[in-house]
Amino acid sequence: MLHELLSLLALTSTATSLTIRQTTGPSGGSSPYATSTNITYYQGVTASTGSIHQSSYTADANDCGQYVFAGTIQAGVCTKFTTQGVGIWGSENGSCSLTLYRGSDSCGEDAEKEVVAVGNGDDEVTCVATGVMDGGLHYHGSGVWVCG
Repeated sequence: MLHELLSLLALTSTATSLTIRQTTGPSGGSSPYATSTNITYYQGVTASTGSIHQSSYTADANDCGQYVFAGTIQAGVCTKFTTQGVGIWGSENGSCSLTLYRGSDSCGEDAEKEVVAVGNGDDEVTCVATGVMDGGLHYHGSGVWVCG
């Protein structure tokens, strides 16, 4: 199975996300939990938040560091990180978390894993230090966001 997965990843080297099955919440039918949320990508940290060595913290919107770009993160999908930090927006539908894989840009099992609880407020963002310091050239990071 691992060999097949590695072969598939080698063939799709330009892809930046890999679907990972959600293991929480009800099975079958539509899920009452959020299937996506907003994510903001940052470099550095603001003076009010302290050190980038903090693993995660909750902040007001746009207070995680120097804004780079924003997008959407899908539930159960491995997302490659290329910035020093990300801000994951809360969801009102269930408690959510981000499993951070430091040292892997494909949510690899050999990475240093950390599960970060994501807040439920619409006006709050959970800031997470990814460990990526150079755009992903030498330092790698990825994550899977789920609710349930």
